[in-house]
Amino acid sequence: MSTIPTLTKMFPCSECSLMVTTARSLRNHMKTHTGEKPFKCEACEKSFGERNALRKHFLRTHSENLPHVCQDCGKGFAFPSELNQHQVIHTGQKAHTCQECKASFTYAKNLHLHMRIHTGERSFSCEVCQKSFRQSSHLHRHIRAHSGERSFLCQDCGKTFTSKDNLDVHYRIHTGERPYRCPSCPATFRLSGSLNLHMNIHTGETFLCDICQKSFKSLQYFKEHKKVHDGEEFLCQECGKTFISKQQLRIHQRIHAVSLNSKDNKIKIKKSYSCKLCNATFTLASNVYRHKKIHMGIKPYSCKICHKQFRDSSCLKSHMRVHFKS
Repeated sequence: MSTIPTLTKMFPCSECSLMVTTARSLRNHMKTHTGEKPFKCEACEKSFGERNALRKHFLRTHSENLPHVCQDCGKGFAFPSELNQHQVIHTGQKAHTCQECKASFTYAKNLHLHMRIHTGERSFSCEVCQKSFRQSSHLHRHIRAHSGERSFLCQDCGKTFTSKDNLDVHYRIHTGERPYRCPSCPATFRLSGSLNLHMNIHTGETFLCDICQKSFKSLQYFKEHKKVHDGEEFLCQECGKTFISKQQLRIHQRIHAVSLNSKDNKIKIKKSYSCKLCNATFTLASNVYRHKKIHMGIKPYSCKICHKQFRDSSCLKSHMRVHFKS
């Protein structure tokens, strides 16, 4: 006796071509078009379109219970799937390769995002300045530049960041975590970009400028260099001066945080933050915290060779040259 196949009812989205199998899935999907985010996190006030997304956010970000622990680096995760995904980092395996430029990636999603560099796709646009981005996360981070919001605070040193990703990367300075391991030698790194740059030692790969024949070991440095020839510029909104890199622009913008002394017409940098213990003043809140380590005797940065301790990572880096010279 033959059975009659059951037809699954499909629910089409009126805004795009997506088809879903349940009315609930359709309602949740429609929120991506309306921008509706009714579920708000009580800990950080971030909003979400779905209750389940809020639950996952809270467990990942605010819960102290992270039961799934990586045996290689000790990092904890809320879900076993996140641990499994993380552990690939320690293998050094990069199975997903770009057919355009041969760059390789640990995860398929990273390759998918990378491909937008070649296609030129920039689907996410800022409503304030019309600048466009390849990823929605990059747009959200950029919007904070307009608002000045830096709501992610490092509990160890007081430095603030515009995104949790940046805070997580920074925090490796304090924990000593170096999750990116070279498959060819024992070297480990805090950043994937540092590992990629290091790999050039083994491969001998360089990036050659076809205009001036200058070569670079890093793709990032090569791209920065190309801007010199391409004429790409970054504009200071305060004075109209232009720069060839964002970093140069940020350094320059510090001169605008000043006031003019009417007595001798000398420029004085505004120092809005002060130490309550000795009244020393600073231009940044993070500098106040760094200064307070003098009073508290905190030295969180330790040399792994001689175990000498330092208040700042920059002092530790300067100290490490003593060992490298010897």
